[in-house]
Formats: sequence, structure tokens, C-alpha cells
Amino acid sequence: MGVEPSELGQPAEGAVSPTMSGTAGNVMQARNVHGGIHVHAPARRARPVRWQLPADTALFTGRDGELDRLLALVEHAGSGGSPGTVVISAIDGMGGIGKTALAIRAAHRLATRYPDGQLFIDLHGFTQGTAPRSPGDALA
Repeated sequence: MGVEPSELGQPAEGAVSPTMSGTAGNVMQARNVHGGIHVHAPARRARPVRWQLPADTALFTGRDGELDRLLALVEHAGSGGSPGTVVISAIDGMGGIGKTALAIRAAHRLATRYPDGQLFIDLHGFTQGTAPRSPGDALA
């Protein structure tokens, strides 16, 4: 139930016209306002932050050069002046040589750059007795 513009008459001199344009989630329209108006938006729910990194290992050794290169890739992308740049890196090698340990160490070092959280998916690439995780399963 609204008020037709013809029913409003002409606004008084210096008054704001009672018309509105644009979009808004919560809208209030009033002809004459006396006193204070307080409009409160509904409280936003905080999204849960997911911190899924496995624990870093104290036994990590012998991969300082690889770790430094990996961290430098991310640092270089962040200082390149191109907002939204995404760095995708692949760590390749035979099973059991520490690829996951290297990735987890790097992820822990970079965690503060990603305050929205970090996700970890074990792809079971070389897990004995377990089939590798399918792409669809990993993304589900």
C-alpha cells in the first residue's frame, strides 16, 4: 500500500522531494520527519574460517633452496602491481621425497597472507594401498 505522487502535493520550499531512485536492501520512505531516525542493518554472520593445514614437521631439512624459490614466486606475484594475480606452482618428483612436506612448510610460512583460511587436500598420489583422489572428489 503506497501513496501516489499526486496525493503528496508539492514539497515545501527547501524540502527534499519524496522520490527515490536506485536500489537498496532495506528502504524507508517518509514525507515529514521530526526527530532522529535510527536505521540498523541486520547483523552479518561471520563466515567460518577454515584452517586445514596439517602440522608442520620439525624434521624438515635439506630443501631450503626449493622453499626459498617457492616463497619468492609468491612474493614476486604480490609485488608485481597486478592485483588479483594468482600463483599456481607444481612440485614434482617421485614418491617419498618430501613434496608434501615442502608444500606444507611453504603453506605455513605464507598462512598470514591468506587470512580467509587455508585448505589442504591429500590427493593420495603415492599413498600405498589407496587410490589417488579423483578431481571431482577433491573439488567436492
